Amino acid sequence: MSARQLTARDLDYIRRTAQSATRKQIADEWGRSPKTVEWRAISVAKKLGIGGNDVAAITRYAIGNGMIKL
Repeated sequence: MSARQLTARDLDYIRRTAQSATRKQIADEWGRSPKTVEWRAISVAKKLGIGGNDVAAITRYAIGNGMIKL
């Protein structure tokens, strides 16, 4: 998956998820409903080729692509 295919919102979702933010917290920050964030999670998982919306896999992606540091 190329980062070029991810939107700015996708990248923000990945970063926030990898930093342990809950979907509710992300929704509050974005001024959106948790359901909207759930749909974003599904979209990101599809784009990354991840089954479901696996938080661990999204976190591995973020670490592997230098989006967050341990």
